[in-house]
Amino acid sequence: MKRFPRGLGLPMILFACGLLAMATGVVGSYAISNLNALGREQTYDQSHYASYSGIQWALGAVSEDPRTSSASATQPVGLLQFDSNDELVCKVYIYSNLAAATTRCNLAPDGTVIPENLIYVVADSQIQGQGTAGTTRSAQLSALCTPKQYYFNHALLGLETVQLLNGSTVDGYTGGSVFAPTPSVIVPKEGSVATNDEQTAAAISIGPGTTVDGDAFVGKQGNETSGIDVQAGGTLVGVKGRLQENLAVKLDKTPGKADVTFNNGLAIAAGQTTHLVGGNTYLVDGDLVLGANSQIVVDPNPSPQGLPQEENAFVFIKNNVIVNQGILGDKTAEAQRLQLFLPKRAGGHTFTMNNGSGSFLLCGPDLVADISNNSDIQGGIIAKTIKLDSSFLHFDTNLRNNPKGPMGWSVGGFNSDHQGAQNGGNFANNGGPVPAGPLPPGPVAPGPQPPGPQPPSPPPQYTTPPYGGSTMIP
Repeated sequence: MKRFPRGLGLPMILFACGLLAMATGVVGSYAISNLNALGREQTYDQSHYASYSGIQWALGAVSEDPRTSSASATQPVGLLQFDSNDELVCKVYIYSNLAAATTRCNLAPDGTVIPENLIYVVADSQIQGQGTAGTTRSAQLSALCTPKQYYFNHALLGLETVQLLNGSTVDGYTGGSVFAPTPSVIVPKEGSVATNDEQTAAAISIGPGTTVDGDAFVGKQGNETSGIDVQAGGTLVGVKGRLQENLAVKLDKTPGKADVTFNNGLAIAAGQTTHLVGGNTYLVDGDLVLGANSQIVVDPNPSPQGLPQEENAFVFIKNNVIVNQGILGDKTAEAQRLQLFLPKRAGGHTFTMNNGSGSFLLCGPDLVADISNNSDIQGGIIAKTIKLDSSFLHFDTNLRNNPKGPMGWSVGGFNSDHQGAQNGGNFANNGGPVPAGPLPPGPVAPGPQPPGPQPPSPPPQYTTPPYGGSTMIP
């Protein structure tokens, strides 16, 4: 058995222990480094998802109150706190170029150009109590968002065809009602009709005895000469033309939340009246049927706050609409008061009106609309195909370039960790009304917190956003 020289055992043992200690130190250092990295990653993930929640909150806030907007580069409209981490805070800035915004902004502080009718949202999440300054910015998201609403720029828009037959008339007026005791005056050449179709011959057909007191348009790449057929005895007062842009109508689903649901459809018996409330969204889970002399009217909102949409009722219909000598809407009121939407479905939808009347807006991308037998309505219609037979449609020019329907959102893409300069920008007080009353103290339910009348620039209240509910980024 080999023996080490005397006196070397202890140094060898100490040397081996030193190597083990060094290895342990290296492993420990790597472990601490990995734990720190994991902690930073978890912190970043928390703040990143907090910013997503901030943008979600902003879209819901503006949907509920389009006036909601940041008054300056340094004034958030919301501060969100989270149950999962009480040190995590998300500041939400809404730079709005909507017509209804209390403060309009067409250039964000970071230099982003905001086109008209769009908003730019910045959600800046921070972990409190970290960093030398006491607060460290952890994640920021920004997004340019477009409202998903519907433009009734023409009296009739048939995505495929428009047929005007047997003495029908399409004309236009501005504001009020043609059925009011003091009726609105017909404005010459304002009752335009249009189609997105670019290939079909006679996609718009104007039959004998029929008058279109306005222009007629085919799709952007269409041929107006072959696509618009004015038959002998028919009259097109305006000119033939092509749309500058075809109108995309995306209406694929019913609303995630309705204030009132008619579970078995809604059938209004002859001579009966159904009252809806302005500002509410309704879901008709079936057919909407109106009998002779029956009517739907929209009553004023009982708690008005000055919101642009609160006097209008939005009705989503799953199946078909049948109006047999009934009245859709209050004929002395503006057409936008009653807005009917038929989301796309397999097999499509039909809208049939026989000797009916009313004041309403109607929209359905797969809708076949058949209006006949001396029906007389004011408003606007967007459908797959439209047939107006021996009937009249009066179009309010105030509808043009004025989107309708409950406000949804299309997010143009997220700019992650875009930490541009948060100063400058172009802001202009829109001079519109502001919500009345102070905000409640402490945490409040999710919703809009537009700037109130309290001077100067009161700090926003904290809000705890929802989790796992029906609120999702569109």
